Amino acid sequence: MHCPGCGSKISGAQQFCRACGLDLEQVSRFLAAQLLASPRELQGKGQMIERWGSNLLRGSLGLLYVALCWIIIDQVIIGGGQALAGLALLMILTGITLGSALKGYASSLRKSLNKHEPLRSTGIGSPEDETKLLPKSQVASVSSVTEHTTELLMVEGKRRTKDA
Repeated sequence: MHCPGCGSKISGAQQFCRACGLDLEQVSRFLAAQLLASPRELQGKGQMIERWGSNLLRGSLGLLYVALCWIIIDQVIIGGGQALAGLALLMILTGITLGSALKGYASSLRKSLNKHEPLRSTGIGSPEDETKLLPKSQVASVSSVTEHTTELLMVEGKRRTKDA
């Protein structure tokens, strides 16, 4: 093993480099921290690679679609003089492409929804929360602010008619 500061030979048990005085324990802690990346960082990198892969696949499929359309237009419609057959092939190819794209989009929406599903299930009113509630015998009823409003308005109206 060699010192990362000066390159002189060191043993694994040394705490400091004898040639330059570099703290080798600090270097080993730094390297261990770099090697043991957190799962959150790895997940973020994995998601980024997945996005790049998806974008590359979509771009490649788009170019394939354009190339197939070009071949159909050039060979069937223009070269062969069969406009109806060429247009039918273009419509079939477009339908397959749009159907596949919509299916892929729906799949990504489902994946996104499933990712956020645990957050939704922890809301108030879930069956787990009902077990934490007090029994009905221990709950004191509290009157509402608006509970007797109508009666008070009627009494106030009677006072005004007496005063007038």
